[in-house]
Amino acid sequence: MTPAEREQRRLAANERWSKQDPGPFMEKVRAGFTQKLLLEVLEEAKGSYLAEAEIERRIEAKRRAHQNRMTLAAMKARRASP
Repeated sequence: MTPAEREQRRLAANERWSKQDPGPFMEKVRAGFTQKLLLEVLEEAKGSYLAEAEIERRIEAKRRAHQNRMTLAAMKARRASP
């Protein structure tokens, strides 16, 4: 994606959220992401019993790992840009 395309997307996003509440949209996004993490946890624990608290703990750990990867990628991108 070119810098001009990125800027155009950023502008479109700002326009959208200036006209509507992002809450309902983000609830769907978060629910979908949590479902994806749940499926990953259950796949990794295939064949063994996990208590509900342990499943929640693992989902939260996966969420933090994802955020850390995103932060690292952003740092690398900032360092690489002129």
